[in-house]
Amino acid sequence: METKTLTISKHQHLADVYPLIESNIILNKRLSGIGATHCEIIAPRHSIIVVPNIPIITCKVEQHKDTNNLYGVTANISVREIEEYIEHSISNKKLVKLMVTPESFYKVRQAFSEIDFDMYENCFLMLDECHKFIKERDFRKEIVLPFYSFFKFKNKALVSATPLDPSDPRFIEQNFKRVVVEPDWFFRFEISVICANNIRRAFYAETECTRRGKLPTEPQCIFVNSATIIANLITDCKIEKISSIFCSDQSAVKLRQMGFTDVHTEWKKEYAKPYMFFTSRFFTGLDIWLDTMPRVLYFSDAVNSENTLMDPNTDMAQACGRFRAGMKEIYHYVTFNPSIERKSQADIEEYVNGIIKSHLALRDVYNNSKGKFERKAIEKAIEFLPFKEIIFEDEIDYFLRDNIVDRERVLQYYDNFFSLQAAYGESGYFKIPLEDDTYDFPPIPTEFSAKKNFSTKEFQYTQRKAIIDTLVHIAPYYGTSAVNDIIYTLQSYDKLFVDAFFKLDRDFIEKCDYNPKLIKAELINRKNANAEIDEAFFNALYATFEVGKKYLLPDAKRELKRLYEKFLLTPPSTITAKSLRWHFEIDEKARIGNKKAVKILRRKADGITKYYDEIKDNTTTESLTSFEE
Repeated sequence: METKTLTISKHQHLADVYPLIESNIILNKRLSGIGATHCEIIAPRHSIIVVPNIPIITCKVEQHKDTNNLYGVTANISVREIEEYIEHSISNKKLVKLMVTPESFYKVRQAFSEIDFDMYENCFLMLDECHKFIKERDFRKEIVLPFYSFFKFKNKALVSATPLDPSDPRFIEQNFKRVVVEPDWFFRFEISVICANNIRRAFYAETECTRRGKLPTEPQCIFVNSATIIANLITDCKIEKISSIFCSDQSAVKLRQMGFTDVHTEWKKEYAKPYMFFTSRFFTGLDIWLDTMPRVLYFSDAVNSENTLMDPNTDMAQACGRFRAGMKEIYHYVTFNPSIERKSQADIEEYVNGIIKSHLALRDVYNNSKGKFERKAIEKAIEFLPFKEIIFEDEIDYFLRDNIVDRERVLQYYDNFFSLQAAYGESGYFKIPLEDDTYDFPPIPTEFSAKKNFSTKEFQYTQRKAIIDTLVHIAPYYGTSAVNDIIYTLQSYDKLFVDAFFKLDRDFIEKCDYNPKLIKAELINRKNANAEIDEAFFNALYATFEVGKKYLLPDAKRELKRLYEKFLLTPPSTITAKSLRWHFEIDEKARIGNKKAVKILRRKADGITKYYDEIKDNTTTESLTSFEE
């Protein structure tokens, strides 16, 4: 497919560089919020704009109802009302500007058939957020209904900031071209990936300060494509009164039946709460304006819910584009599934072609069979084939085919961190996130109460081990608010073991096999012996040897020896470069050029008791009263 590239500058809109969208093109606008939909709304021609969801229509009609004759068509609008709008517009020499969901498109087609006005010749058909027609084909069969008419239009186009390449051969037959709008500045969203053993546990740690009475200073916007998981996250953390949920009509019914009251199917600023949860209905199209830049959190669980797996190339880039005033920071909490079967793009194509061939082969057998019961047997076999709707009236449903390919592609990102990291880098929308450890967040109270047959002793051992593992993983990030929240949470589980980690060390705790009696006795012994660590020494040590950096062996030995002599301390044994193991976890095989070096991986627990003492008794005063009234 031929590609034409346009360049756009900051503060420009699409209409400045591409005032009239051409026919038979797939427009990749690259950036959300540059006004592609607006460009067609104000274009000097009759337009039918198909958008995937009602919130987009609500948003755009509100913006243009008084200036551009825009008329929204949703389920509650009748064919007759559409006819009256078209007739009134034409008789008053106004441009027809219809915005409609895919499921209601048939009403537009029927309305035009009732009046003397040929929509195929006179209207420009724009399918906006066109990636959704592929992304949602598996669970929204009627989303592709406009394509039964699309290729009949003389003037038409697909538009998205994140389009997916369609395989329908009619795009090639009608000589479609790509138009890409490239910004003339470097833009990438910065994102942090948190590899979590369990996303419910991770969110419980996220909300520790809130549960202690301190509301977040900025809105928390959480994207997770599962109403069930949203319900669990809210109830686990007991934040029902300060949360609102934005989802589809079907999910809204389900959530209200579960007792949730702040559930909405469209965005309005007055619905905003400190915690706002969004399903995929709100990933695209609409504008979200908030007084304060939000923290944006994505949750993906590859172990328990494939529907929550978000694509950096489409879903995540689109969701980031909703916040027109920007975002404070972005986090992606992920549980990976190493058992996902790896497939190359060629493997995925082979897999999907195998599905199609299976359907076609069985249909041929069915069409050539004559016996009544033989045909019934073949019908049963066809019913058990995956994606049975991929062949309809002996024609391939190319959008379902593309949907299967897309789902398999996204699945490949979630077997490990490096697969997802590569996807972010290749997307063109995000900076490459740095490598991260997996945080072993400990079980939350609701899990414990649900496991009535679970041995208390076994549970406590597992939880204590998880606490120590988590504290080791977060060591490089001490001092940040997120880590403080995690420490507060761990204290609520088992304060003794948090104290032990900071005042003893991991090796000692493991030697005691997490026995609380032995650990408590050692804490008392050390306190009685007044075995306090020289904080000045450790401040100097950490200033000299920074986490993530490499040091040549002679330099490391010289600096460590210098610090011990400066503070008049006696080292446990003769100092070498590898003596850094007393205070850090190190990579002893590191190199700087061809020379041997050590790399500081993370700090050990010694020397951070002062930091811990500063935060362990921290209390907060801001209350939730105003949200409880």
